[in-house]
Amino acid sequence: MNPSTIGLFGTCGRSQWRKPFLAAYAKAGLAYYNPQQEPGTWKPEMAMAENDHLYNDNIIIFVITDETTAHGSLPEIGFALNGIAESGGTRYAIIFIDRDCKDPNASEEELNRSRRTRELILSKLEHHYQANVFLARSVDETLGLSLAVMTLAQSTHTLHSRYSTGQIRPA
Repeated sequence: MNPSTIGLFGTCGRSQWRKPFLAAYAKAGLAYYNPQQEPGTWKPEMAMAENDHLYNDNIIIFVITDETTAHGSLPEIGFALNGIAESGGTRYAIIFIDRDCKDPNASEEELNRSRRTRELILSKLEHHYQANVFLARSVDETLGLSLAVMTLAQSTHTLHSRYSTGQIRPA
């Protein structure tokens, strides 16, 4: 696990939500993983790198906008949260899910299915407490929260590496 890597998961396609995140992380000198590819260029062999980051990056961000049905990203949230839960509190997740779906390429049935899935996932997240999982109310709030959580994660990593049982080192 890299204590200073943020995985930027969620809506891809032509979405631009990552741009302010990338600029803020570059300004702060933070490492990140951006799985977004140019539309139509993603290949199944890229899934291995995505999985490595999904299960190992210290902070996992999921931003689900209204731009796509998110049929791939929405289920990934469950896998990410399972990995976060197994981390013993040393990894974090920040999630924003827009309740609407306006994908212009989707049928009315697909739009409704996406909206129902979003509501189902949000209902679980809103009623489940996990100290290292944060539910944001907007994309902008997700960015601010990610910078705050990175500060927390770096401090926690330092404490764990210096003072965890079996790892106490002389000053």
